[in-house]
Amino acid sequence: MPGLKRLLDQLNYNKETGLHTKDDILSKNHLFPFRISHVLNFVLEPTAVLSPYQNGPRESFNPINNPLILIYDNPSKEKRKELVSQCFSFSQAPVVLITDQDGNPEIYHGYDFEGNGRDHLKKIEADIDLFRSERLASGETWRHLYHQYYKNVKKVDKWLLSNVVDARRLLVSTDVGNLPHTVANRLIGRLLFIRYLIDRNVQFSDQNLVTGTNKKERAQSLNRLLMHKGRLYRFFHYITSKFQGDLFPIKPRDHDPTNEIELVTKVHLNILHHLFSCSQFFVGENIGGYYVQPSLFDVYDFEVIPVELISNIYENFLGDTDNKENERKSLSLFKKSRQSEIKAYYTPPYMVDYVLSQTVDKKLNNQNTTSAKILDPSCGSGIFLVETIRKLVQHHLKNSDTAISNEELWDIVRNNIYGIDIDSEAIEISIFSIYITLLDYKTPIEIEHFKFRPLKGINLFSGSKNDFFNTNADFQPLLSNVDLDFIIGNPPWGKVKESTYMNYVKNLDRAVFPEIGNHEISQAFLIRVNDFMHAGTECMFIVTGKVLYNTGISKSWRQWFLDFYELIQVAELSPVNNKVTGGPEVFEGAKQSPAILHFKKTTSNDHRNLVKHITFRPNINFLYFKAITVTKRDIKFINQNRFIEKYGGNDWLWKILVHGSFFDVAFINRLKTSYTTLGKVLNEYGFTYNGGLKYKDGDRRLDVAAIMNMPFLELEERKEFKQFRTCPTLSLGEQINNLISKGKLQDDKMGYLPDLKFFKSFKVLCKKGLEVGNDFKGVAAVSKNDICFPSSVMSIVPINNQISHKQRTILWNIAGLINSTLFSYFVFNTSSSAGIDRTRIYFEEFLNFPIVLDERIAIQSQKIQEYIDLDHLFDVEYEKQLKEEFNILNSLIYDAYKLDSIERSLIDYTMNVSIPSFKRIEDPVYRMGGNQKFKLLSLQLTMYSEIFADHFRKLGSLNLNITISIGRNFSVSLFQITKENNNSIQVLPYGEQSNFLQDVGQLTLNRISQGIYLDSDLKGFGRDYFYIIKPSEFKFWHEAIAHEDLSEIMKTINESAS
Repeated sequence: MPGLKRLLDQLNYNKETGLHTKDDILSKNHLFPFRISHVLNFVLEPTAVLSPYQNGPRESFNPINNPLILIYDNPSKEKRKELVSQCFSFSQAPVVLITDQDGNPEIYHGYDFEGNGRDHLKKIEADIDLFRSERLASGETWRHLYHQYYKNVKKVDKWLLSNVVDARRLLVSTDVGNLPHTVANRLIGRLLFIRYLIDRNVQFSDQNLVTGTNKKERAQSLNRLLMHKGRLYRFFHYITSKFQGDLFPIKPRDHDPTNEIELVTKVHLNILHHLFSCSQFFVGENIGGYYVQPSLFDVYDFEVIPVELISNIYENFLGDTDNKENERKSLSLFKKSRQSEIKAYYTPPYMVDYVLSQTVDKKLNNQNTTSAKILDPSCGSGIFLVETIRKLVQHHLKNSDTAISNEELWDIVRNNIYGIDIDSEAIEISIFSIYITLLDYKTPIEIEHFKFRPLKGINLFSGSKNDFFNTNADFQPLLSNVDLDFIIGNPPWGKVKESTYMNYVKNLDRAVFPEIGNHEISQAFLIRVNDFMHAGTECMFIVTGKVLYNTGISKSWRQWFLDFYELIQVAELSPVNNKVTGGPEVFEGAKQSPAILHFKKTTSNDHRNLVKHITFRPNINFLYFKAITVTKRDIKFINQNRFIEKYGGNDWLWKILVHGSFFDVAFINRLKTSYTTLGKVLNEYGFTYNGGLKYKDGDRRLDVAAIMNMPFLELEERKEFKQFRTCPTLSLGEQINNLISKGKLQDDKMGYLPDLKFFKSFKVLCKKGLEVGNDFKGVAAVSKNDICFPSSVMSIVPINNQISHKQRTILWNIAGLINSTLFSYFVFNTSSSAGIDRTRIYFEEFLNFPIVLDERIAIQSQKIQEYIDLDHLFDVEYEKQLKEEFNILNSLIYDAYKLDSIERSLIDYTMNVSIPSFKRIEDPVYRMGGNQKFKLLSLQLTMYSEIFADHFRKLGSLNLNITISIGRNFSVSLFQITKENNNSIQVLPYGEQSNFLQDVGQLTLNRISQGIYLDSDLKGFGRDYFYIIKPSEFKFWHEAIAHEDLSEIMKTINESAS
């Protein structure tokens, strides 16, 4: 132990930095979810656990999905051996620190193996000081280790997913197993349940089919049993009889023609034997052109693997009609590339934790009785139900000195948990999840005598009759009379075929309820829940984030929603779940970006209640381990009526709050109210617009012989349209022949063709797609010649065939504005798609852009396009001059719009911080050497600090003496308030930070590291000074952030003075 204490002191691990001892984890007040604390306490049993800064200040946002470090003090050889399987199955701790008998530290990977075997955890060769708390807080640790040790390492969820998917595909493929998918699901599910019981050390003492003196021997006995169908099914019947309940029935149900016992053959059992025993057949072998992943069932520990993982893997196989995994086909048609379409988690447990922390936790923390009645109307595999049961049981145990009885467990379930799903198999998985969750609270001996109770038709409802939108469903009278506390879940998104939701919406009273946009079922869910809400009921749903931004009918629905309900919180997840540039996502496989809406019945008519708006952003911990920390800047409070147009609010506020601040709100509001729009200018000066041709548009086939020889602007492969540049290389006829030869077109007819005037003579072209590699820049160019193009290009032409000099000037003016940084800033902060999940904008969004007509902009635009037409690409001087011409254009535009210094800094922040962050581009400071980093950060912090100095100078009586200290992980700006006439800014030499900090009261390394990790900054005040500490990254010291920080500092000073 002395060696461990030395190590903890050396690494600065203590309660303040997030260290939890064994006693802390065993206590009733620990912060970990049960699925984690249970494994830590009773399986992994570490000496201590570090969850960096998990127990931060009350006002800070606790980290979500925090990476853990397991710490062991000289464990036994037996424990070291057990840790391989246990840590891998846990997969929540990327690092395991072990001290040997002499107190020397060893560093191991938490879920990767040494070499090609699976007997030892991989050793991490790194200096132990790399794991100091402040280096963890800054992200330095993971930057050093991620690419070498973690980037391409599959965790247990991916491995188990691969193994189960491969086995199931072998079972159901027409040329191998040919089993009905329902039988395959039940067969695998039943075996996984038995493996869970074995890994829980249940001995099955009243039978002799599965035997052994320990877990390993009983697992091997089960593997042998898989080769004997008769004995295996006797054991299945024994399990069914022993535990009872609704768990994976063997006998066919009503209207189910399948008879499992007759259908299962030696072929199927052979596949399952290879899966569970990891025998050679199932390791890396090509079967019918399909590559089978190595099985790791000899490493999996199902006492550690959360039931949520198993259940959510099963969600991939639910649904008969739309799910490609359930198509009847040969194994060779299960392409390996399809594996990427299968997702290990649909609703990640840590996001469920977040939803419950905002709902169930808050209720239980304020009461002694164990009660929180919840409904999940689209429960799927039951993850929200399972985690709520755990919350309720933990609350009961916290307020009781005795173990929980079977009856008390069932009372918690029966009185609090309700779930609905149109898919009957989903409810089977939910029941499976709930049963295993209850067993987690029982000892192996108690499990031997535990009886499951039926839940189907009592608490859980399924099938088409129990579609959530069926007002005559079995659950309707029951739930109408239950005083629900919460309705929560992750309903389906988009258009769904099976449900009757569209009929439900059509039959609503249009005087009270709206239509829904784009057949979006999640919007229908948010209407239907009202039928089950009472005065105190809160709803919290994960929905497609597009409900906040889509226009048309969706906007009308959104305005209804805000007027009908009281919104408590919105959590916007698009920055951590977009398809723009790849990288980690919270919801893998989701086609749209998600948002979380928390609401209740409205309590007032004026909607002045404050809405908490949170944006989850991809900081360094998210990029490496999907850990989420939300800074104070990412949390905003705004009155609900400011979103409602009939109360004078603005619907466009939603989008600005994702990436911007209240300074951006004021700026964009000024643009919208001070200037006319492009659409109005087109009407006023005699222009019209339209998109180009479509290859396909329903069944229409139009002749295009008149334009077959016209140059065609190709956008996707040859990318022939860029800023101020159109360079078609083929005619339309050549393009069509090219597509026909590739099998992409059948003939030379088009589906849609606009009036040919949009292809001819003088016009400006604008492309829907933004230039992602060029920071979301708009794309426009003036075209003087005939040219045709696809429908994603908008052509603006005079209504009359003749064009005046004034109209030519306006078109050049439009081209310059669309290609400007102001346009990029505006659409990134207001577009319903750009900056959310796409890199394109709609024609309507072009037309809504505030526009200034200025002949200088038109002249400069024409100059740039003519310069680009010279085509001197890759000439250094040419590129330099071109960049300067764009700078002149942007400067002219800024002057035309009368932008002040704050507004210009907001544009710069969007272009150089917000957009790169959205694209998951690392701060440029990490690509610099020490001297270059110090020099550029010195300049950046000086500009940041001068904004404060300038403000105090304008106050008249006070000035600031500013000291700047730049360190490896964080930097400090100390502002000394003085009555001296002059401001001063001093930048300390690199390396003097520790001495400098000793002279500043209140500051400790722990406090600084905590502020950096949780909020990305730390602000404090002394008698005549204040300080600001942030990570040593450019984005935190930008001038736009200086204005926000200055506003916060002055508010605090003024409040203190008053």
